[in-house]
Amino acid sequence: MEKKKPPYLPSELVIQILVRLPVKSLIRFKCVSKSWLTLISDPNFANSHFQLTAPHTRRILAISSLSHEIQSIDFESSVNHEYTSLTLNLNSPPPFSFPLEIEGSCRGFLFLRHYSKFYLWNPSTGFHRQIPESPFHSKFDVRTGCFPCVYGFGYDQSRDDYLLVLLSSKTKHDLWSYLEFFSLRDNTWKEIKGTHFPYNNANYDPGPGTLFNGAIHWLGNVIVVFDLMERKLSGMNLPDDLEHAPGYLENFLV
Repeated sequence: MEKKKPPYLPSELVIQILVRLPVKSLIRFKCVSKSWLTLISDPNFANSHFQLTAPHTRRILAISSLSHEIQSIDFESSVNHEYTSLTLNLNSPPPFSFPLEIEGSCRGFLFLRHYSKFYLWNPSTGFHRQIPESPFHSKFDVRTGCFPCVYGFGYDQSRDDYLLVLLSSKTKHDLWSYLEFFSLRDNTWKEIKGTHFPYNNANYDPGPGTLFNGAIHWLGNVIVVFDLMERKLSGMNLPDDLEHAPGYLENFLV
């Protein structure tokens, strides 16, 4: 007796089905076949999946604490008055057996910091990675007066690349700032030369930048902007009618 052939689905239809599935399901389906592994791992597929699912993704606010947990608030539960599921504690994955600060978030990733060590973590997929130390100015150095100033994290769609950005200052050089960034795609640190900006962090309190419209913004005596696509640092003056103590750093730009 002749065996029946399994039903055939055109590859275009398979893609349209897979691109609508949750991330956790896609991770499991990588084991189905080599062709599915190649498809799901393709950056173009990942971008299509994000663009399709992002408008329907539940919005969760992650909050770091002094414990080894990262707490979160589900905004949909709050709106629907489902207070029993309002908060969720996310246990930090190994090897994060120490308190972590959240310095940024983008497309499901959290940028975490423990003093001068940096990590990326996707709570949905479980992916986590420690970022190698920068060879440039990011380390605190009493001799040179260098200290990390502010941090930022964002996504460069033109290169399909995630960037971790650091702005450091040297007090012995009139508080001039030095910008460096880590490219997840290239797995390397790079320094932006020739664009040093006189960014004064007078309260010595490192803080995160705000990601908006393809750029990271920091608020000081001016608004400092790092364009993720152009990879250029620039500044914008504050409005004349806005009162702001010069030289003081705020955590967020609204």
